[in-house]
Amino acid sequence: MNVSERIQDLRKSKGISQEELAEKLCVSRQAVSKWESGQSIPDIDKIVLISDYFEVTTDYILKGTISSKKISLKTRNIILVSFSLIIGLLFGIISFAANRFRNIEIINISLIGGLVGFGIGVIVYIIMKWSSERKY
Repeated sequence: MNVSERIQDLRKSKGISQEELAEKLCVSRQAVSKWESGQSIPDIDKIVLISDYFEVTTDYILKGTISSKKISLKTRNIILVSFSLIIGLLFGIISFAANRFRNIEIINISLIGGLVGFGIGVIVYIIMKWSSERKY
């Protein structure tokens, strides 16, 4: 698959016309038509706009390379939420196993554990998001 086919596939997958895409990118419909037919290739600034609009990388548009960055970001979010829940459950299990706490203390420990886990997850998420947005 080449650049023209990828642009056309992205446009069709979003269900928009060449005219609508042209409007979003501030180009003519004929320019989009030429890109999709392989008669011309978009300028680099238009490739960046296309990648932003379709939420894909410029590597995908130019080379067809699927970036694992977006996938890993979604995976990280799932891991963070899971981590916070697991911390809360672990505190709850520990308190049950100790069998020396009253029910209200078990609930409090579980809630505190969940909040601590969630807080750690949020902090890690913010750090990871910040580091992925930094330009080197």
